Amino acid sequence: MNYYKVMTNTSKENDIICHYENDYGIEQNKLIIGEPFNSWDSRFEFFYDSHEGNEPTDMLANDKGWLVVSERLKNVILKFTNKLELYKVKIFEKTTKEELINYHVVNILNVVDALSLEDSDYFTVNTKEKGSIHIINRHTLLEKKLQGVNIFKLPPNYNIPLFVSDEFKKAVENNGLTGMDFLQVKTV
Repeated sequence: MNYYKVMTNTSKENDIICHYENDYGIEQNKLIIGEPFNSWDSRFEFFYDSHEGNEPTDMLANDKGWLVVSERLKNVILKFTNKLELYKVKIFEKTTKEELINYHVVNILNVVDALSLEDSDYFTVNTKEKGSIHIINRHTLLEKKLQGVNIFKLPPNYNIPLFVSDEFKKAVENNGLTGMDFLQVKTV
C-alpha cells in the first residue's frame, strides 16, 4: 500500500488562510504532536481577510499549523480513525465578522512508530534544550508497522507531519474535498 504525507495545498490564490489574534495560552505544538490535549479554550478564534482569499477549503491553511477541517472532511476522517480529539473552532472574516461555520481543529492521536530513519533523508541539528534533533526532508516508513493503519502521526521528534494511506487519499478525492496535497513517501 502507498502512504502519503498530507500537506496544505497552497497553489490556489483565492483560498482562505486563517490567522489567530489571541491564542489564549494554547501552545502551537500542543495540537500537532499526537498527544491528548485537555485545555481547549472555546474563546479561540481564527480570522481571515477576504481580500487575500475568500474560498473556503475542506482543510484550511492557518498560522498555527493545526489540522483545521470542514464538517465534510471531519466525517471522512472519522471513517478511518476514532483516535482523535475534535474542537469546534470559530472562524470569522476580519472586516465583516461573517462566520465560516462548521469547522473543527482535529488532534490526531493515532501515533505509530513506523519511521525508518536509516532509509530517510535527514540531517541532525544539536540544540542546548533537546540535544540532537533529526530534521527529516524525505520520510521512509516501515510498511510492516502500518497494517490496517490509514491515518497517523509518528512518535515524538518526528510527529508533526500527518500521514495517510491510499484508502484515505481515495476517500478524499472521491468526496471532492479540497485544501490538501499528498506527497507519496517511500515504504520499506
